[in-house]
Formats: sequence, C-alpha cells, structure tokens
Amino acid sequence: MYEAQFGLERRPFPAVARVDTYFPSASTRSAHETLARCIRRGDGPGLIIGPVGTGKTLLCQLLAEEFRNEFRVVVLSSTRLCTRRALLQAMLYELQLPFRDLEEGELRLSLIDHVVRSEACPHGLLLLVDEAHCLPLVLLEEIRMITNLVRDGQPRVRLVLAGTPALEERFASPHMESFNQRVVARCYLEPLGGQETAAYVRGQVSLAGGDPDRLFDDEALAAIYRATHGVPRLINQLSDHALILAAAGGGSRIDGPGVEEAWADLQQLPTPSHLRCVADSRPHLSVVEFGTLSSEPEAGATRPEHLAAETEQRLDEIQARVDAVRRDALDELPGGGADDERTAADSAGQGGDDRFVPAGTIGPEIELVFHGPHAPFFERYSEEEVVLDHYAVLQGGRASSWPRVSSGEGQAIATILKASTAATDPGAARRGARDPDYPGLDPASDPVLPEPSDELLVVHAGQRPGPEAVALAAEAAAAATRARKKEFQRLFTGLRRR
Repeated sequence: MYEAQFGLERRPFPAVARVDTYFPSASTRSAHETLARCIRRGDGPGLIIGPVGTGKTLLCQLLAEEFRNEFRVVVLSSTRLCTRRALLQAMLYELQLPFRDLEEGELRLSLIDHVVRSEACPHGLLLLVDEAHCLPLVLLEEIRMITNLVRDGQPRVRLVLAGTPALEERFASPHMESFNQRVVARCYLEPLGGQETAAYVRGQVSLAGGDPDRLFDDEALAAIYRATHGVPRLINQLSDHALILAAAGGGSRIDGPGVEEAWADLQQLPTPSHLRCVADSRPHLSVVEFGTLSSEPEAGATRPEHLAAETEQRLDEIQARVDAVRRDALDELPGGGADDERTAADSAGQGGDDRFVPAGTIGPEIELVFHGPHAPFFERYSEEEVVLDHYAVLQGGRASSWPRVSSGEGQAIATILKASTAATDPGAARRGARDPDYPGLDPASDPVLPEPSDELLVVHAGQRPGPEAVALAAEAAAAATRARKKEFQRLFTGLRRR
C-alpha cells in the first residue's frame, strides 16, 4: 500500500509474528540462549513467561526453525486443545502420522512408538506449546507423562511451554508439584525500553529496505514509546498505521503529531488539540476539537456563573411560551376563560394555594370486610350429604375390643367366638345394648362385622345356642378355609416371584 511511496521492499511492521523480523532485545536474547542450551543438553522443560504481545510466539517459532534439522518439531497452540485425545491427535497431525478413527490408547501408543522406536525420529522430539496457560491441568499432566520417554539414557522429548504469568501460577498449584520440580529454566520476557523501542523501529525499517533516519524522526520514536510502553505488538500496529496515514496525507516523514494522530485513530480517542492547525490547513477533513484541560478559561470564554444566568433566563422564556400556548388553547374551548385557566393552573400546582391532602384520608378503591372467627363446618349449604362413619363407634366402649375381620375365615371364627361368649354370659348382649358407650350398630350396615346369620341373631337375642348351631358354624368355617386355601397359595406364590 505504501511501500513504493516510502521506498520499502516489503511491509516493515507485519501484523503476525515472523522469524525474519526477530529483534534481539535484552530479555529476548537471554531467553533464547537459555532455552537453546536446555534443548541441546536435554536438561528438562523450560518456560517462557511474558505479558501479552512481548514476543512469546516469535521466540517459539525461532526455536522451531533453529532445531528443525536436529529434532522432529511439533508446535501446538493450546486454544484448540481440550481433551487428551485432542492433544494426541494434534501431535500426530504435526508429525504427519495417522490420527483419525483411533481411540485415545491407540493414539498414545502410536506416538510412543514413533518417538522411541522409529528411525524417522533419531534424536527425539521437540515439543513447543504456545498459550500454555490455557491448558487444563489434565493436559499438562499428560504432557508431563510424555516427557518421561527415555531411550539409551537420553530423553526423547524436549519441552518448552510459553504463556502469560498465569502459567507460572498454574505451576504453583500443589497438583503440579511433580511437574514443577522438573522445570529447569524460567525465562521472562519484558517490554522494550525507550532506546530499545527506537532501535526496534529503525531495525524493522532497515530490514524492509528503507532509510529509518529519513522515515522516522526522534520525536516520532519518543511518541511511539510513550503510547505503546515498549510492547512490540503495539509498536508494530502504531508504526504501520502512522505510515498509512502519512501516505494518505501525502507526507514523506513521520513526526510526533503524526504518531499521536495514528494512536488516537487506533484507540478511537478524540483528536489531540494541537492538531487543529492540521485541520485548518486541510478544511476537507472533519476534525472534532475537544480543547485543552487547563483550569483557566480562554479569552472571551463564558464563565460558569454567566452560563448559569443565561440558562435560567432561557428556561424562563420557554416557560412563558408554554403558558401562552396553554391560555390560547383554553380560550378556544367552549366556555373557556380565566376561570378555566385558574382551575388548570391550580390542578397543575402553579397557581393559588398548594393544598396538601394527607395520604391517610384517601380511601381504598375496594372495601375489604373481615368477619369474626367462625366454624366453617356449621355453615348451611344448598346441597348437603350426610355421611355416617360406622368406624367411629369402634373407638371406645365394648366395641373397641371386638375382633375386626374382613375374610370368610375371620367371619367364621367371629361366629364361633360370639357363640361361645353368649353361652358363658347370656346377659352380655342385653348389657351391651344398654351401654351408653355403645349407641347401637346394625351388623348388616357395617362391612367389618360378619354378615348376620341365624346363629348371630340367637346370640344377640341373649339365647343359648344349641349343639346344631355350633356344629353348623364350625362346618362353615372349615368349608371357607378349604375354599380360600388355594387363593392364599396363589397369593404367596405371586409375592415370592416379586
């Protein structure tokens, strides 16, 4: 876009990390030397810790290019990894090995076989993991297990993890104690200083085939450092945008105001006030002036007290216009006039006495009537049904000791018991009938009591049953027992099956 205008062979400030744009700052150079030594010696895993945009990805790419002829190199980005299977598949994909339609165990065995036994990997594997602070602990543990592969006393996997300071916090977890003990190098990347920022910008322009002294002056380099605080990614963005604006405006050199204008455009900030001269020289540009932050007002400016007086006067004029419109509208109504206007003013609270009505004098819209306590079961209803509880009479008195039966066998046994009771105490039935706790019960209406029979009627009459009645009752009980025996057998058989 602007390469030809500024005499450049290519874009000097790319948006992505490129090995050919590597700038050896103090922290980056130290980290590169330390990690290269650990990789060659096989000492153990190394960490690259640095803020966002300080060149961690570029350093990983530089290590990959440096050791590509010596090791099989795998570069991973943890943003696409979430499971062990995904991790193993990504590694096999980078190694150009089959990874589809394989279970997790098969993937792991395939990786181990290639790293330990395959002749295609004679010196082992170099594993570089970028954005490692996003990895779950389970995947970090899986990576640790992969680094345990050894052959002939030499580790088969060299490991470098790169991430933000959150990665170091992950290693401080008690669950990562085993992995933390194996780390032999921790390299910290830092933003560039003021002189390093100027050297970085000049170096990038020189690598692109341009003249840095002609393209950026000292004021522009200082402005770049003030805006970006030495973060390489921001330096690339700001310098590239300054070149774009300079090319659009027809300039041939980047100065301090041009850098500030580019930074304001990138961050969507108000245009600096000292760029008003630029707007005057280019009236076709739309520039919004926000002024300065000085405490003293400029000459001819309206002071705050004058502004308040003008605002109050303006509000009075608007209120007068509203009142005039209201009067005109009331005059046009039939029967309208001064009385209506006064009534409207009173209702609006603008004229007459302000009448205050306490809230307690305002009655509710719906009157709620609360009756006294009453028993709802004594109310009369249009449709009523009397329900007799036959079991209530069994709660007290002599009836509470009666046997409660519901089967044929029980009825037969109750018949025999009633007969024997009546034989030993003929006056029991008569006394029970006169008992106030037993008001009277019709056996035919109670499903619990045995059905009435001739034998029961004799008992209730207080007469002594004869031998024939007792024999008949015993025979009936035996017949009922034989008839119900098969039913009970089927019942218990079904219960066992369940």
